[in-house]
Amino acid sequence: MKYEVRYLIGDEERTDVLDVDTAAEAAARVQEEHTGPDVSFELIQVQLIDENTDTTPVGAPAGARD
Repeated sequence: MKYEVRYLIGDEERTDVLDVDTAAEAAARVQEEHTGPDVSFELIQVQLIDENTDTTPVGAPAGARD
C-alpha cells in the first residue's frame, strides 16, 4: 500500500511517498532515513493514499454511492 508521510526536518516541511505494508512501517522508514545526531525530526502525518477514488461504503450494494 502507498502512504504519504509528512514531517518536519528543522523548520522545513517535507513529504515522502512509500510503498509499504503499514502506516507504522512508513513512519519508521522515513524517520530512519532522515534522522541523525544534529537533525530535528517531527512526524506530522501518515496517510494512506487510496489509488481507488471510489467512495462506496464497505458492504454497500454494487453501484451505491455516499
